[in-house]
Amino acid sequence: MISQVAYKFKQAIGVYFLYKMYKEYMHWMMQLVARIVPTTSKHFGPPRGELKGYHDVYEYARVKHRFDHRYYAWCFAETSVYVPDPRIVLGHFEDSAMVNKGDRYGFEYLYQIPNCRVYFHNFFLVTEDDNFLSPVSHFHSIRRKCHPCFSSVKLPTCTFVKGKSLILRAGAYFHTFLEGLPSIYLFEMLSGLNVNDLDNIVIFELDKADYISIFTSVGVAKEKILVLDERDDNYEFELLFVPSYMNRIGLWYRNFLIERFLGKLPDFVPSTRKIYVSRSKTRNRRVLNETDVIALLKTMGFEVVYNEDLSIPEQIRIYMEATHIISPHGSNLVNIAFCQPGVKVLEIRFKEHTSNYKSTYMDLTHYAQGIYYLLYCDQGKPFIRTNGKEDWVEADMYVDLKDLNIMLDAMAC
Repeated sequence: MISQVAYKFKQAIGVYFLYKMYKEYMHWMMQLVARIVPTTSKHFGPPRGELKGYHDVYEYARVKHRFDHRYYAWCFAETSVYVPDPRIVLGHFEDSAMVNKGDRYGFEYLYQIPNCRVYFHNFFLVTEDDNFLSPVSHFHSIRRKCHPCFSSVKLPTCTFVKGKSLILRAGAYFHTFLEGLPSIYLFEMLSGLNVNDLDNIVIFELDKADYISIFTSVGVAKEKILVLDERDDNYEFELLFVPSYMNRIGLWYRNFLIERFLGKLPDFVPSTRKIYVSRSKTRNRRVLNETDVIALLKTMGFEVVYNEDLSIPEQIRIYMEATHIISPHGSNLVNIAFCQPGVKVLEIRFKEHTSNYKSTYMDLTHYAQGIYYLLYCDQGKPFIRTNGKEDWVEADMYVDLKDLNIMLDAMAC
């Protein structure tokens, strides 16, 4: 029996390595084809070149502008912010789940590129002279030409779209709010155009159909929205505006969002509102002993908020009035961007939360000039993926009430 299992295991290992060799061989062969065959990836083979960084694309577009005024690039001023450690951290946690203090550097870019091709599967962009635009495509490696498209024998055929288009990143609520919507402001601020001057608003990976209303709320005409959400959604745009969207530093877009959702910047009224944001209506990262947690918090004057039950303007107003916010990790904390200086934020997360976004809300709290606290939970239940695998990053958790009490005292609740 053991020998049979060992034999099957060796077979599986052999098949895996054969597959890896095949992938490497195809990648090498397609790169050779790209050098020899006098054509572009629009007709055969993978893209011929790659622009790896945001500044590389910026320089490329500025150089092309000298000979073709359809190309252009803008750069928003460099932003540098130092983010300190949380005020207090309680609970046991894995080393890989630790948040990282330090300097946050960032630029924001906007590119204007004619005849740019956009492919939905493994999301990537390619210029008319066959350069793969790495910083605005899905990330795969810091090494060059590692995106799956570089192993392609033939890229899908693209549908041509006339007019001026702007591409936006959407996805889950977090990506829609902190990556997609600020790109509209970036476009209007740098290009001098209004979003209504565009013929198409291209939205990639819209997580939910009702998220379209988020974009229409900030002035995007519904009839101009083109959603990329199917494998065969591949387009070539006559003129495409491409904004940077990753790792935004600071809250330079805050007033834009408030004005678009509320109509104007409201007058600030001092408040002592304290809120606990529940995730009980979601599928993951829920507090399993939430009844006990809420009972304790209510004795301290906290009210319970369910973001799902509120309109975006209602959420903005609540967070603008909040002096204390307690919440499990999740998109519900995006609204920290609207808080007033001095807000105190306690984020609750499981000890094995090693996500790439583990420092996101610490950073966001600091950008809002707030004070950040972090409580780890070492007891929980894993989130079960559709393939049956356990995911401890997305685990539900039990909050230690003693630790919570200590935090409440530290936050002067």
